Amino acid sequence: MPIYEYRCRNCDHKFEVLQKIGEDGTNLECPMCQTKNPEKIFSVFSGGGSEKSSQACGSTKFT
Repeated sequence: MPIYEYRCRNCDHKFEVLQKIGEDGTNLECPMCQTKNPEKIFSVFSGGGSEKSSQACGSTKFT
């Protein structure tokens, strides 16, 4: 499950939530002020690395 980042529209607190893909977060409660008014923050993630640092399954590098 992916981790999504939210910001409370009431108190500006940022928090992370582990949730299923497709869940919209409408029932989320801010851990600081307990209001249910979150805004999803766009987060950038890394999907891979260089060939030397990659540890993906099924590597086809032969020597």
